[in-house]
Amino acid sequence: MRTSLSFSFAFCALANVASCLSILGKRNSAFIAGTEAESLCIQLSQSFRAPSGVTINNTWTQYFPEGSPNSIEFLTSSYPNGTIPAGVNVKKILEDLKPDFDEKSQGEYGRLSQNGLPAFCRFVTTIITSVNTSALSEVWLPLASNSSVPLATPVASHSKKRSSSRQVRSLPGEEILGYTPGWNGRIAIIGNSAQLGFVSMPTMKSYLGRYMFVVAGSNLGHFSDKLSVDWVLKGGFIDTLTDFASRANHLTTLLAESVVDQYYGKDCEHAVRNPKDSNRVYRYYVGTSGGGAHGLSASQVYPNDYHGILTGAPTNNFMNQIVGILHTTSLHNKSFIGEGYFSRNALYGPVKDIVTRQCDALDGLEDGIISAPTLCKPHLEPELLCGTGKTYGQSNATCLTQAQINAVYQLYNATYLEGEQVYPAFWPGLEDSAAKLKSSNPMASGWYQLVVQRKSALNDSFNPFTDLRLSELKAGIAADPGGVNSAKTDLSKFIGAGGKMIIYQGSYDLIRSPQATIDYFNEMKANTTAVLGEDLVTSSIKLYEVFGMQHSRNGPGASNFGAPEQNDIGQRPYKYESGYDITLALIAWVEKGIEPNGQIALKYEVNPVPVTSANVSKSDPADQLPAQNLQDYNYGVVFSRLLCPYPTRAVYQDGEDADDEDGYQAFSCI
Repeated sequence: MRTSLSFSFAFCALANVASCLSILGKRNSAFIAGTEAESLCIQLSQSFRAPSGVTINNTWTQYFPEGSPNSIEFLTSSYPNGTIPAGVNVKKILEDLKPDFDEKSQGEYGRLSQNGLPAFCRFVTTIITSVNTSALSEVWLPLASNSSVPLATPVASHSKKRSSSRQVRSLPGEEILGYTPGWNGRIAIIGNSAQLGFVSMPTMKSYLGRYMFVVAGSNLGHFSDKLSVDWVLKGGFIDTLTDFASRANHLTTLLAESVVDQYYGKDCEHAVRNPKDSNRVYRYYVGTSGGGAHGLSASQVYPNDYHGILTGAPTNNFMNQIVGILHTTSLHNKSFIGEGYFSRNALYGPVKDIVTRQCDALDGLEDGIISAPTLCKPHLEPELLCGTGKTYGQSNATCLTQAQINAVYQLYNATYLEGEQVYPAFWPGLEDSAAKLKSSNPMASGWYQLVVQRKSALNDSFNPFTDLRLSELKAGIAADPGGVNSAKTDLSKFIGAGGKMIIYQGSYDLIRSPQATIDYFNEMKANTTAVLGEDLVTSSIKLYEVFGMQHSRNGPGASNFGAPEQNDIGQRPYKYESGYDITLALIAWVEKGIEPNGQIALKYEVNPVPVTSANVSKSDPADQLPAQNLQDYNYGVVFSRLLCPYPTRAVYQDGEDADDEDGYQAFSCI
C-alpha cells in the first residue's frame, strides 16, 4: 500500500507565522484522487491555519489511495510516536472499537464501490482545550475515483423509483446527496459510545464510504476503553468532563470546517452550503449511546453547531442511569442477592421464552417480537417455579425458586433510592440482552464515586449496592460537572436555529431504559413547546421506538436502518433511500424540507457462521450464553417493519401479510 505522511510539530498556526503557505484556491470541481490530491494532502499539514478560537499542535496528514487497507489496527499504528501516551491499553481500546467496518460485506451500498473505501486525505491534530487538557481529532476528506480506476456502476437501491408506500416518504440517495462523484459537500461529526476515549474509526469509515461525507471524530479529551473511568482523574476535573460532554466535539467541528476550506478550497463547487447559516457547509452529528448523549449535549450547549443530529439510545441523565445499572447488576451478584441469584442463561432461555410467548401477540401479530412492551406483565410462576410440574418447572436444571423469580421480576421494576424513584424500569424483552447483565460493574461504581461523589480516588471498600445515597445523587445532578448529564430539556435555541433531530431507541435495551428516553423526549417537548409552540417542535424532532432491538443495534427485531455503529458484517439498510436509511432521512429533512413520517427497518437471516461472544462467562459454567449469530443482508430478508414517530405506534392491520421485504406495509402509524 502506498501512503504519504507529513509531520509538522512546530505548527505554523501556533507560531503565528505569516509566511505559512496557503493552499486555498479554486479546485477541480470533481477533485479527483491522484498525485495532485496526494501532494495537497501532504502540504495541508505544513500550511494549515487553525480557525479562530482553536489552538492546535502536532499536526500530520496521511494519503490513502482508493481501496487501500485501512483496518483500525493499521490506522492506529500510523500515529507518530508519542501520540498515544505510554501506559494506554491500546489493545483493549481496539477491541472495544470493533466490529470494524467491513466495506466488502456491504454489497456496494450507496457510494461504496467494488474497490472498497474511496481515496481520502487523513488530517490528524491535537486540539488544546485548556491549560491542562487536549483532544486528539481527525478529519478525513474523500476524493472522487482516479480516472485510471473505473467507477463502479452505482448499486443505489433495488429500485430507483420513489417509494410508492403510503406510509413512508422516501427519496433515492442520489436525489438527496447529488450525483457528483467524490465528496458529497457535507460534514459529519462521529460520536463515541460509552466512555470511549478514542476516535471512532469504524463509523467514520462507514460514513465516508457509504455517503462520501467529510468525517471527523475525536477522543473527547482522553484515551480509554469504553468502560474505564480513571481518565476522569487525569488533567483538570471540570475541563476533562467538559471536553467529554461537548467541547471536544465542538472544537473538532470548527476544525473540520476549516480543513475543508483549506483542502478543497473555499469556493469548491462540491460544498453544499446553508444560506440561512451564513452560507456555512451543512454539518451533521451522528452518535449512539454515550455518543447519543453528546448529540443532545451539542443541541443544548452549542445549538448552532449542527443542522441535523441523529442520536440513538442516548445515555443522558447518566448519573441516574448508573444507579439504574447498579440496581440491575445487584440482581446478578451472588454475594448481594443471595438465594435470589439466577444465571444469565436462565434469563436468556426459559424466562425469554415464557415472556415472549405471553406478550408477543399483544400488538395483534405473533412474529416473535414483543412490540407492545408497556402492556406486557410477565407471570412466570406457572411455568417456571420449581415443583409446578409444568414446562420448565418440571426439571431442576431449568426451574427457578420463588426467590429467584422475585429477583427476575425486579428487572422490570424502576430503581428507587430511599423510597424515591431515580430511574425508570426496563421493558419486557430485556431478556434478549442477558449478555449485558453483569455481576459487577466497575464503570458505574467508579462514575458514582468520581463524578457523583466527586472523590479524588476510587475506594476499594465502596459497596455499589449499599453505599448509594439519594442526597449524594441529587447533589451530583445539581453540580453536573462539565455538563456531563446532558439533561437540559429546553432545545428552543437549537430548533430556533433551524436544527432537526432524530432520536431512536431499542425496546430490548438493558443498558438504557427505553422509558428513560421516552421520558426525556416528553419533558423536552413540553419545555421547548412552552417557548416555541407545539407545531414547530413537533416538526423539528422525531423519536422512533425500535421494537426487538438491543442497545443501539442487533437483537431479533428489524434493526437495520442505517444507524451509526451498525457495523457488523452485512448489517446495512435494505435500500439506498431515505425511507430505509435514517441518515439519508435526516439530510432530506434538513435540506429539502421532507419531514419524515416513518422509517422502514429490516430483519435479515442470520449469518450461519458462529460468532464468538465476548460476553460468555468463563468463570461460571452455569452462566454460559450461546453465541448469537448476527443478521446479515447477504443471507436474505425475513421481514421489514414500520417505525413510527412517537407517540404513534405501528399498528398491525389484521389479515395483512407481514412477512418478507414488504412486511412493513401491513402496519399503519396510529
